[in-house]
Amino acid sequence: FKNHKGYSDAERISVFCHAALETLNYTKCFTDHIFTDSHRTSLIPALLKLKYRYYEGYENIRTFHYINENDYGIYNRNYMQSVFCIDKESSHILLCAGEINLTKAAILCSSRIFVGENGVSVLYDKNSSVHHAAVQFGFKIRKLRMGIDYALFDPEKDFEIQKNYNASTLLQKRKNKLMLQRHYGLQQDENIPLI
Repeated sequence: FKNHKGYSDAERISVFCHAALETLNYTKCFTDHIFTDSHRTSLIPALLKLKYRYYEGYENIRTFHYINENDYGIYNRNYMQSVFCIDKESSHILLCAGEINLTKAAILCSSRIFVGENGVSVLYDKNSSVHHAAVQFGFKIRKLRMGIDYALFDPEKDFEIQKNYNASTLLQKRKNKLMLQRHYGLQQDENIPLI
């Protein structure tokens, strides 16, 4: 397969995703959540579900996959075992229309799917190879608004409030931000914007 188009890209994806998961075992530092954000990392949820969940430390890891591109990660089905190291019994997770489709695998295997503005067409185009998986597993899918929420954090406005207006309004906004950071398990720092 060395001369087949897409082989080296598939090989890079497989090596990276396996290495990312093996690093957890090497460092003995197992995380609660793994976030993946493209077809290049979408093999990670499938590997966790199909291979790594049987190993100590990996069984409770949840994956969140973000789709914001129209590239599905489609590869030759012959790469299933030789490149992606997925056995024949589990091949149905990766296969879609006779080819490996890493985005479909992420939809099936992730705990939650987030969709950005550029990824909506991937899920709702009826001619799309992942449309059926998106319909079947739609309960996992959430739309994600990207960017800084200026209603919660606007540095210039905060500065003006502090300079010209009632300081208690600014203090309340900072308290709210710290509360949200604490709620979501983020670092609590009033200078970090909410994104």
